[in-house]
Amino acid sequence: MKKIIIAFANHPQAPLQSVTEEDEGIHNTLNAANRGNYSVHRESFATVSNINTAFSTYGADIAIFHYAGHAGEQSLLFNDQAANGQGLAFQLKPSADAGNLRLVILNGCSTGAQVDQLLALGVPAVIATSAAINDRSARIFGTEFFQNVCNKSMSIRQAFDAALAAAQLASSAALGVDAPAPRDLNLPGKTPREPFWGLFFNTAAAVDQSPCPALRAAHYPIMTRMTNCGRPASPRWWKQATPPPYGWKHNGRRRSSITKTTSSRWRSSVPCRCPWPAS
Repeated sequence: MKKIIIAFANHPQAPLQSVTEEDEGIHNTLNAANRGNYSVHRESFATVSNINTAFSTYGADIAIFHYAGHAGEQSLLFNDQAANGQGLAFQLKPSADAGNLRLVILNGCSTGAQVDQLLALGVPAVIATSAAINDRSARIFGTEFFQNVCNKSMSIRQAFDAALAAAQLASSAALGVDAPAPRDLNLPGKTPREPFWGLFFNTAAAVDQSPCPALRAAHYPIMTRMTNCGRPASPRWWKQATPPPYGWKHNGRRRSSITKTTSSRWRSSVPCRCPWPAS
């Protein structure tokens, strides 16, 4: 199972409100959206030791790594010490090599200098900053990004743009919401627009997909709810989307339920309020 690691540099005795809110917001969003296709590893008080343990435990199965807290151009400031950005990049390399890692988010000040190393080691997409960022804006950006991905099924690019607009609402400084969006390549520049979050990638395909692991097909048939127009409705009425390799017994005979559940008689018995006519 793929892993999503969310790590926060916060102090257990004197926690920062914005970091605590981002921590709780992202964790709650991921858990609410999870249907068994990934697991969330949460470190509310990140240290070099517990982050190393997480990387060692999950190996090449990491899909998303999100960090929030104080940071610098070459390091992330964990609770106990500064964590070297190059070390972080190489810890994530096995997941990138396996094709499982989809996104790294470094939601701290001036983390853009770490992007080159991450992209060079095969990380498909990185979100980082080019300057100091406001705590409130950072919290809004982080929580909104995951809500956009989990609740609105947005791609990385779409979720980034929407989260940046939400963060701009809380900031008087220009965050770059009006900057032209690159389509094919976006690498850190020598003099990036400041201050702003940047979405960096080598290919457009990397950011035109969801970062969350897709739900794996189960060994049993996938069932989808049906209405008289084919839209979701009451749990009583189901359409079998993937037929099983066997039939179901009914009155002593084996038969599939597909023709029964997709017949017009069964469909028309389920009411709905959507504007589409019944098919």
